[in-house]
Amino acid sequence: MVVEKNKSSKENVQKISNVQNGKVDPVQQKSEVSEVLKMETQKMIAEMRPTAEQRIQNAEKFKIFTSKYDHLKAKKEELEKFKISSDGTKERIYFENSEGYKLEVSNSNIVNDMLKLAETTLTSILEATQKEVQEFII
Repeated sequence: MVVEKNKSSKENVQKISNVQNGKVDPVQQKSEVSEVLKMETQKMIAEMRPTAEQRIQNAEKFKIFTSKYDHLKAKKEELEKFKISSDGTKERIYFENSEGYKLEVSNSNIVNDMLKLAETTLTSILEATQKEVQEFII
């Protein structure tokens, strides 16, 4: 990275100000503006570059995102297989809370509504997770 150490941001601002006020000829004007923009861009790139430790942490986070995505994808496939295999008469859904109370639902209309809700919710979460995986930068 090449950044001139003797030129501060104040000098760069002054150069741009001189260019805007017409105190510099047009050829020099274009050259100085390009030089200032180049230096500022290089400085920003250097500041944004992650450290080795940050990259390792990001890799760990990425692994968590991919595990989450794989788990959700597997659950969606299980739900699709369940729907394909059902005949609409013998399906049941069980609920159990932490206190041990259980609830069984066997009404086919309720089961179908719950399956639709589960599919819609799972698809939404899966799409959001897929977007996180695709946009994540290590």
